[in-house]
Amino acid sequence: MKSTTAIVIILCLFVACNFNKSIHVSDGLSYMTEGLNVDEIEIKDAEGNTPDLNNLLYGQQIDVIFRNVDGFTVENNEYQPGLRLLIVSASTKDTALYYEDLYENIKSVVKDSTILIGSLTLAKPMRSDQTYNAYLLLWDKKSKNQLKLQFSFSLKSDNRISVSSNKVVYNEIYIADLTNNRVKIDNNFNKENKYAIVFDGLNGFNAVQDSIYCGISIKISDDKGNIYLDEQDLAQNLSFEVNEFYKSISPYFTLGGITESSPFNVECRIWDKKGDASIKVNFSAQVK
Repeated sequence: MKSTTAIVIILCLFVACNFNKSIHVSDGLSYMTEGLNVDEIEIKDAEGNTPDLNNLLYGQQIDVIFRNVDGFTVENNEYQPGLRLLIVSASTKDTALYYEDLYENIKSVVKDSTILIGSLTLAKPMRSDQTYNAYLLLWDKKSKNQLKLQFSFSLKSDNRISVSSNKVVYNEIYIADLTNNRVKIDNNFNKENKYAIVFDGLNGFNAVQDSIYCGISIKISDDKGNIYLDEQDLAQNLSFEVNEFYKSISPYFTLGGITESSPFNVECRIWDKKGDASIKVNFSAQVK
């Protein structure tokens, strides 16, 4: 009889300590609520569509949306959320990205705001053609209530960019919108903006006294053969420190002088002036 009583007491304690925890799995997302509750968690892209997590573009922005969250401690009609982010390589288990609190600059949220959003840009130091595991912790800064979210995603390179190389390897090549400080993942370019063609991790160029001597050309033309920009060597007599060159080189361009609206081809070539290594990229730009 004493033994039965002990078992009942232990079971009651266990249930009492875990009654506010629940696990949910939906659409590739797995989350556990511990005091914080939510009606729905969604992932949307910049256009508000639900992306395929197994087929995300390098540089793409996604929003993690927590809908109808409750369980926060409300004081003076406000509450204080925190949102921690950890992204880990699925293959090596190395940390690719970590933020202690994405909401660190948000001191409080009004009580009636029940939708919380965490925005992520899936770019450097992450790499394309890799799979990652994301872990998010949403918590109440005034109590121990929290919600843990986990999902996996895979990044692919931008197949709009055609790359041909001779004796050159690289980590990543992408188009950056310098005006809006984001990776460009579509073909629509604004005439008012400045863009860069970013070459990360170029390797294969000959170093001379810790310097790289290369040529950089950019050519913009339309499908009728009209040439709007033809810079045959932006680098001219410049040299680049080896480590900085390998880290990243980013020739930039604008489309402000173009008055036509038809698609344009952008070609950029980088070649070794102390050897025969070279790399060339081509992509289409629709100017608006």
